[in-house]
Amino acid sequence: MKHFDDLASVRNWRPDSSREGEASDIANVPLQERQILEERDQFKLLVCHDFKGAYLPYEDSQGIFSEEPVYTLEYLHLVSTFVYFSHHRVTM
Repeated sequence: MKHFDDLASVRNWRPDSSREGEASDIANVPLQERQILEERDQFKLLVCHDFKGAYLPYEDSQGIFSEEPVYTLEYLHLVSTFVYFSHHRVTM
């Protein structure tokens, strides 16, 4: 997870493959087209994720490894709007 406090920092950012995990956080598959439903027939689903200062030790870009019950978001294609609240101007 990388935080930026200004847009110049975002423009200058380059992936650092020497950092563990960061290279795996970069998509290597193009975003697939989503089926657009007719506006009058489409429900709206907004999901808000609060970063809350940090992820937990068992959370990873490749999945969640926990023996405790966790909340997960599945069927992302049904989400109309996703809000990622990280307490920073820009988060990647």
